[in-house]
Amino acid sequence: MRSVGRPQFFLRIAELCDSANGERRQQLEALADNLSATLSAVAERTESRLEDASQRLAQIISAAAEEDSGEFLVPLSDTKLKALRTSVENALTKNQLDEAVLSTVHASTKKAQEDGLDGVVAILRKLLQLYAASTLNFIIQPPNSSEQAQNNTQPNSSFHPDYQAAIDCYSELMASDADKHWDSILQRNLKGDPPKVGKNQLLAVVQAQIEQTVLLQENGSFAQRVQAEFLREIVARIETILPTTPDDLDKQDSNDLLNAFLDQTSVKSEKTSTNALAEESIFDNGKDSTSK
Repeated sequence: MRSVGRPQFFLRIAELCDSANGERRQQLEALADNLSATLSAVAERTESRLEDASQRLAQIISAAAEEDSGEFLVPLSDTKLKALRTSVENALTKNQLDEAVLSTVHASTKKAQEDGLDGVVAILRKLLQLYAASTLNFIIQPPNSSEQAQNNTQPNSSFHPDYQAAIDCYSELMASDADKHWDSILQRNLKGDPPKVGKNQLLAVVQAQIEQTVLLQENGSFAQRVQAEFLREIVARIETILPTTPDDLDKQDSNDLLNAFLDQTSVKSEKTSTNALAEESIFDNGKDSTSK
């Protein structure tokens, strides 16, 4: 399609028409007309899809705008963050937040950065965070998580107590604002006295999400990239808060594999020019500002 859409292609057909006669010339002219009509139809359809995606995006983020002015005040208040989360979840339920909208988010973020609209950039990044949290907010059972310990005080639980604590921590992260609350949640769970959650159990939950959710996305897609970056941020914060534990040596290969996959996913997405997100992380906070 790209080759057909280039001017050189039609110039070549014109050259062939000039040197052709009779039926052959008519065939070439008909070919040029048919291709031109097809390209026009494709362009019109693409433009319609982009317009539809832009309208859906505007509707989703409107939940975070101030009612009286239509402006975005960042950082978002708890009320506006909750409203945006609900808007994202509703859009996902109705299949209104798809790859086309994520592509529009990328284009809109880039344009807002160029125009210096830090508030809009912050809102769009927050939308991506909430998108990832909503699509990853269910539990994939990690390997060996259902083995029952001899001292299990929850005989009716389907998970080993250590993994149940990790699952509860993961669920709390998914339901919380990454910028405001993740560090305190991880500090409380990983470094309490005694710790509520084992570092490697929590990483095992993250790895299970990657293997069973992120890998199922189209390779190089916006959805895969956003989800992988979201989980990468969790891993990075875990490692920052608790860089070493007594059993890290036994689990190092597993953790290296987890980070290697996240790196590979990021590289593949960056090489796909039409599907690459902006270089800035979706966790880079916008400046406190007011933006239209």
